[in-house]
Amino acid sequence: MFKNEKQIVKWLALILATVVIFTAVAPAFATTSNSTWVAKFWIGEPYYEVNGQRYDMDTTPYISNGQTMLPIRYAAYAVGLTEKDVQWDQATRKVTIKKGSDTVVFTIGNKNMVKNGKTVAMDVAPEIMRGRTMLPIRFVAEALDARVDWDDATWTVTITLGETGSNEVQPPVQPPVQPPIQPPANGTVVSIPIDMTAAWNGTLLPKPDAQAGPDMWGLEPKAKSIECKVGSRYATVTRLDGSKYTLDLGTEVVVAGMAGSINWLKSTFPKVYNSNNAIIDETIEDEYGKTSACYISFIPVAKAFGVPDANIVWDGTHLAVFGYYGDTRNYRILTAGSREVVCKVVGNKPEVAVGHSSFPLYVRNGIPMLGVDSVNDIDGMLFAGPGSPGLINTAIQSGGGFDFVNGETGWTVR
Repeated sequence: MFKNEKQIVKWLALILATVVIFTAVAPAFATTSNSTWVAKFWIGEPYYEVNGQRYDMDTTPYISNGQTMLPIRYAAYAVGLTEKDVQWDQATRKVTIKKGSDTVVFTIGNKNMVKNGKTVAMDVAPEIMRGRTMLPIRFVAEALDARVDWDDATWTVTITLGETGSNEVQPPVQPPVQPPIQPPANGTVVSIPIDMTAAWNGTLLPKPDAQAGPDMWGLEPKAKSIECKVGSRYATVTRLDGSKYTLDLGTEVVVAGMAGSINWLKSTFPKVYNSNNAIIDETIEDEYGKTSACYISFIPVAKAFGVPDANIVWDGTHLAVFGYYGDTRNYRILTAGSREVVCKVVGNKPEVAVGHSSFPLYVRNGIPMLGVDSVNDIDGMLFAGPGSPGLINTAIQSGGGFDFVNGETGWTVR
């Protein structure tokens, strides 16, 4: 198919130039002769090396469905390329690479690569992550007979390009780090259902437009307080300026738990609890042996306090929240009916660990709900504590518990 290594190098270089949009003209390149290119990328690291020299990136490689996904913008820079010969069609979300009589087409979200009209199936589709096109490098390499090596011990992918010959472009002295490009509105990285294998591997990524706070303390709050009452699906939100509005929680606040606890509440406070808002569920028991909890719809409360919609994913079984400690790669994932919480914190050893909420995640009318009593799982998911960062940069001033006498709960933050 190829006459010599020089042709292979050129083809690989063109494929690696696949990008959605280049926001700036790539820097000028130096020329040299008889040089071997060895480019290395590390999973989860925002840099790469070419022949031992390190360069920065504004995104990181990751693993999807067992395939290494490289940020193609920087892979292209790593082999000394610009954006020419690469066309992006916004309407079809296709990237077309043309060289002479050959054409290679990749489509975002499509597992088929098309070369000269011939379809080649891939295990994973190209996708957009934080405005960058990510491509499964193994299939590119196989299509071009190029060499790509994987080191499982260090999570390193190495692209080895043969002798380049004379007058071939070389990697730039320092490629610029560009701010992420805004991806198409329908572009997502988190799939439905949520891939829990990826979550445990630490490779699960948020939606491209997820946000994080300016530092590890979290996002700025958008509400001063929220007040809820058992039996009502509406809460009262007080904004930072003191104005109020009514928040639709999507389903009523309820108390759920074992029969003994629920029947006691209904008989002791019959004006507050009834069969509609006090539900017998024998599976609910917290870490301290309590047998019931007040459950509130989590997503509307989180969004009202300032968590962006793109930071939250609910697939009917798993609830994932991204953006902790100022990094959208960090997450907490809860599973319906379980107290287990899968957590990721970039840079920790290990980065992925398991924790536990006080109450199991409860689902009512298809809506995920977190438990509140003298302990409060919504607090733990959202707010900073004394000396401890949170998703929202504030701490509870008062409330945060459950007044079972009156069936009321809520949060007032500093």
